[in-house]
Amino acid sequence: MRRWAAWTGVFVLCVAGCGPKVAEEGADFSPAPAPDKGQQTQALAQVLRAIEAHGGQTGFGQLQRCRLKSEITVFGDGGSRKLIWEDVFEAPDALRRRVLDAESSELLRESLLTPAGHLGREPGGEVTELPPVSVESMLPTGVGMLRMLRRAQQPEAQLAAPGGSAVSILLPDEPEYTLSFDPQSHLLSRARQSDRANAAATNSSALEIELGEVRDWGSLKIPGKATASRGGKKLFELNLLEFEPLERIESGTFRGLE
Repeated sequence: MRRWAAWTGVFVLCVAGCGPKVAEEGADFSPAPAPDKGQQTQALAQVLRAIEAHGGQTGFGQLQRCRLKSEITVFGDGGSRKLIWEDVFEAPDALRRRVLDAESSELLRESLLTPAGHLGREPGGEVTELPPVSVESMLPTGVGMLRMLRRAQQPEAQLAAPGGSAVSILLPDEPEYTLSFDPQSHLLSRARQSDRANAAATNSSALEIELGEVRDWGSLKIPGKATASRGGKKLFELNLLEFEPLERIESGTFRGLE
């Protein structure tokens, strides 16, 4: 057994990102009731304020294609372990990731997410299919939540204002995201992911994310740190180390893991 085999559950979570696009068996993705039109308008106004606060159209343009590097500490019953994510992303939904051990720089796994599917491979191993995920849940957390702000503007998005400076976002066949913002700066401060059948604030299955240390990366302000927990149990801490907008991406980057 490999020395990191005990980390399988948490490791897969961290390869995939914050959470699945298709939740566990029994999750409810049936059409949600349309929110009140006034709430939809109020929520969209908050989304637009947040987009402007984080860099506006110029800043968000840097998310079209980029290279990212993050340090993530995962927590399990056996303690904690630090990993490095090296990502290449191209909007709207292509992401290639290398996962390395933070201490030894040993390559542990590669993964590839495209519209064709979600693939993974360990060094020397065969390519395998991984659970389906949305690119927003797989990106480093702060970047993924900025992408959710963009997606909240899509016609199919259902928005609501659950109270305070918060916005809930429902998209077809995906979990519900609730984003909270600083009431003065309108910058992201927290996020919550839950399936529609278990959206109550007391539900222990929801993924709770604290966002912090908003940093300037060119024209874009990105939450550089994130702490995720479920049912009061900490799952991971993430620190965004590098963010580089790219003019182009090398041909073949998203063609496969062979």
